[in-house]
Amino acid sequence: GERAITYAQLNESVNRLGSELRGLGIGTGDRVVLRLANSIEFAVCALALHRLGAVVVPTNVLLREPILTHIVNCTAAKAIIVHQEFLDAVERGRAAQPVLQWRIVAGGDALRPAGDGYLSYEHLLNSGSARLDSAMVARDALANQERHQTQIEGFVQVGTRPSIDLAQVRTDVATARLQT
Repeated sequence: GERAITYAQLNESVNRLGSELRGLGIGTGDRVVLRLANSIEFAVCALALHRLGAVVVPTNVLLREPILTHIVNCTAAKAIIVHQEFLDAVERGRAAQPVLQWRIVAGGDALRPAGDGYLSYEHLLNSGSARLDSAMVARDALANQERHQTQIEGFVQVGTRPSIDLAQVRTDVATARLQT
């Protein structure tokens, strides 16, 4: 059946999962593969990872093991979060996925870790803190935009880029400054 969640419950779940993922060392720029159906768990995971500054790598739950393993390895994913009904492809490719540090399974027992090298999504959700500070990615974005502006200024000076590009990058830098 369909499940419902309030925005307050969603925010609390995002904070709880995010604080536990941060405790596992997942943070800005880390890739995390999601092998979850369209569900509340998918929304919670994606929002928690965004709040950490991590990169969400969503996958189709119908992918078979070789393709899933290819995605895990090519993205250098630090973790995978998988619903237990889609665990078979993760388990079959386990030996060929050396980059994964964490395998988190949803849909199990909320009171205990999953075992066999897997962490329980429900256990993490119940263990986490209701408070989570977002990653400070705005400062990095500003530094990147300022470097880009310097490059564009040089290109405009030598005539290889139109001046409208400089106007756009100046707008981008101003926007990034407002976000810091």
